[in-house]
Amino acid sequence: MVTLEQQQERAARRAAKLAAKHEAIRAAGAARPLSVTEANDLAGDRARVSVDLEDPRLWRVRRPGSVQVHEPMTREAWLAFLGAGEAAQGAVDVSAVGEQAVPAMSKPVSQMVKSAALEETMREHFSPAAVAAIAAILTTPRRVRNQAVQRELDWFAGHLVDMLGKDEFKGLCVEAGL
Repeated sequence: MVTLEQQQERAARRAAKLAAKHEAIRAAGAARPLSVTEANDLAGDRARVSVDLEDPRLWRVRRPGSVQVHEPMTREAWLAFLGAGEAAQGAVDVSAVGEQAVPAMSKPVSQMVKSAALEETMREHFSPAAVAAIAAILTTPRRVRNQAVQRELDWFAGHLVDMLGKDEFKGLCVEAGL
């Protein structure tokens, strides 16, 4: 038979165990990464957070002058990041491939480069098969994150195809196995 004293000890152990469990849940909640919405609410105008296109587990953080990819942060880490004004530990700067990669140009590439000079250089240094291969590689379905860079690559590939002629381009691609 269980005595009253034993029942009280069991109740005290259960209460202590339950209190420890609740404390662990509270601690885990404090260390829980923020959602994208929560991060944006805390950031205000200082930064914009979205889900990274290549890895949806990561955040893409846009700040004036930079785009970075981060692991999701806790409230404290996010506030420290915003307050510091610099990349937090663990950040990967993707500005080389993000939307801030190319400085704004006063003219599009098509106006900056004389087509005749480009064609002459390409003909001087590359065989028609190599030009076709470059254009074929640039026209593969792979996309660049930065839309301005993607437009320039599309323009360049189109220019190379036009330089060769569409029929010759197709024939060279078939010959090269592209």
